Amino acid sequence: MGVFLNVIGDYEVSDVHIEEAGRLLIELRRPELWQRMELRAKMVYTAIRSRLAQLKYPEKPAEAIKLAKRALRLAKQGQFLKEQQSISYNLNSLSESTLQKQRLRKAILV
Repeated sequence: MGVFLNVIGDYEVSDVHIEEAGRLLIELRRPELWQRMELRAKMVYTAIRSRLAQLKYPEKPAEAIKLAKRALRLAKQGQFLKEQQSISYNLNSLSESTLQKQRLRKAILV
């Protein structure tokens, strides 16, 4: 992810990177760190969790969507405008993708 939480185009994220990011996020979620964390850091943390969920479970976007919505709320609360745009874009992409898959499943079932 870029500086303002935009998803970087065609960059391939390896399983090793996903695992390492997951380990780092677990470390950051320790209560003694989380309680001292500023709003912007919590927003970044939540947006990254959303992206990881999207990468790990592309066939199950519900968790990624839920986390993206949470990150967007934090971005709005902190008035982080550029991050709001990036998170909104990713959220819309996730939602559109989900709708397309649902339509495809319905078309196959009919």
